[in-house]
Amino acid sequence: MWLSATEGGARDDHSMMRFLFFVFVLTGAMQAAGEPGRRGLDAARHHLGVAGLPEWQEFEASPPHGRQLDVSFSAQANAQENTLFLWQRNVKTTWNVLLNGRKLGALEALAQPLVLALPIPAGLLKDGENRLSIVRPPSPMLDDIVVGEIALDPRPRDDALAEAVLDVAVTDAESGAAVPCRLTLVEAAGEALAPLSAAPGQRLAVRTGVVYTGDGQARLGARAGGRTVTLGWPHMVQFTSS
Repeated sequence: MWLSATEGGARDDHSMMRFLFFVFVLTGAMQAAGEPGRRGLDAARHHLGVAGLPEWQEFEASPPHGRQLDVSFSAQANAQENTLFLWQRNVKTTWNVLLNGRKLGALEALAQPLVLALPIPAGLLKDGENRLSIVRPPSPMLDDIVVGEIALDPRPRDDALAEAVLDVAVTDAESGAAVPCRLTLVEAAGEALAPLSAAPGQRLAVRTGVVYTGDGQARLGARAGGRTVTLGWPHMVQFTSS
């Protein structure tokens, strides 16, 4: 799909630029989002923080679940890498994600909602009961967060994020020159930044849901289902896939 737009916001005549935004979404050969192997571990969203010391007014009427979240679940030992998905919001300090006492990674320090995708190394899951914990190291700072919607995918992270492939190209409409820009990928439901993968060798800087491309091009992997791609800095245009 081709979109033509004009740079928005305050500008003078010299800064105006028309450009073309091309997104091709390939899903036909990919696995469906409802693959039987992916399963939810905890569908709820939990407020974590210090009881009686809400960081913001919005948390005054929401007693925290506790200072950490522990989720027990049964599984089988994993011979290959698996992937953990979880939703987070309002994170400003370090919160570690532990599986059976070993650190998988950490929540991203970002107030905006996002879906985090963490790889689970082979052999870290065990037969029988497993425990996932989201824990904050000791800190004098208050940090009320919301976390949940935790799911386990039996595939490696790159495979779990290859259900859909997005080919993006941004060029100047008149000259055809590539336009460096920022791309934002958002989940269909809500405003959460979506996890994505990017093959090596591209001129990209990548974090969850955000890609900076130096040449206006990007080939990205994502989960199947509706996603919104927003083109920003220094332009704004939006493409939604179903």
